[in-house]
Amino acid sequence: MSIKETTEHEVAKEPNSDIQETIDHQRTGFQTNPAWHNNAAVPPQNEVSLLDVALIIIKHKKALFSTIAAILILGTVLIATTSKKYRYSVVIESGTYSLPDEKGSLGDRKPIEPIGNTQSKIETSFIPKVLMEHTTNNTNAPSSPIFNIRVPAGANIIEISADAGNSPQIEENTKKLLGEIATQVIQDHQKKSADVLEQLRQNIEALEMNVKSLKTNLIEQTKNRETLQGKADNLATQKGLVEKQISRLTTEINALQNTKKEYIQDPSKPKDALAILLINTEINQNGLRRDELENQAFVILPNEETALRKTIETKNAQIDLKKSELEQAQRILKRYRSDNTENADKLAFTNIDRNIYPTKISVEPYRSNMPNGISNNIALAATVILALFFGVLSTFISEFISKLKSRRPVEDL
Repeated sequence: MSIKETTEHEVAKEPNSDIQETIDHQRTGFQTNPAWHNNAAVPPQNEVSLLDVALIIIKHKKALFSTIAAILILGTVLIATTSKKYRYSVVIESGTYSLPDEKGSLGDRKPIEPIGNTQSKIETSFIPKVLMEHTTNNTNAPSSPIFNIRVPAGANIIEISADAGNSPQIEENTKKLLGEIATQVIQDHQKKSADVLEQLRQNIEALEMNVKSLKTNLIEQTKNRETLQGKADNLATQKGLVEKQISRLTTEINALQNTKKEYIQDPSKPKDALAILLINTEINQNGLRRDELENQAFVILPNEETALRKTIETKNAQIDLKKSELEQAQRILKRYRSDNTENADKLAFTNIDRNIYPTKISVEPYRSNMPNGISNNIALAATVILALFFGVLSTFISEFISKLKSRRPVEDL
């Protein structure tokens, strides 16, 4: 073989040698180069620069714009066709009442019905009743929404809400249902208020009876005190009379003793033992009588008078207590009774709002201005972001697929 033929043969073999070397290099990686085994650092692989990313996006811009357009169209259609839900609410203020205390002032307010019981009635009774009546009377009405009940902690208000659309018919229907539910609560509490009023009337009747009883008892106690005072005055008068009797007896005894002394000492008069005996007997009798009167005047009558005075003091304390009870009862009764003399015999209430605050609708049924969930602007912005993300992702997917297709013929060789 000549030199020319040899050169042509080598040149002809070079393409196949390069292809074979490329295939071996792809199959075995970088291990085909022995020089790399001796190097401590392996050259970086799979590094992607921003320029490479930009080139990929530009290369597959058709996939990019197609994906973005498809997602934007789909998102816009969903935003436009999805019905928005609005919050409809009504707020009920539960009624309270208070009763005057023993001083006549109003005590702590109490709920007409415990708020938990009212909430339970709304859930189990009022809502089903209203929905049943509404469905029966309005066969063509829109479907009823689901109602939610919220009771703030420590408050006496109840919020009933529902989520529904914003068409005029749905809005009218939802507001009407909320109003009817609130009306059911108010009507039920009106019955409770009537029970409270009946309790107040019974309290008034008991107070009136107590006032009458106290007045009667006060009159009797006053009469008893006057009787006792009369007895005490009689004892004082009696004591004065007894003291006068004692003084008279003392005078008589002294006179008898003087007579006896003169009779004994007079020598001109004959001494009669019987006369002297009679005088001594009369002196002794008067002395005994005086002793009895002194015991009565200075012991018995003072003791009786002291006991009566103590009884009178006790009666005075009882009378003062009854007067205080009567004043309190009258003060409490005045909180209820009318000052109108024409109705003095009737249980007419005055300033009833101070005693009972009826249940009422504090906020009429209304619809929120903003729909539930995210707004259309936020949803549209999210759609744009998702469209850009999936558009860029589609370019990388397209690049990956194109590389897979370009590597198959090489592997097949």
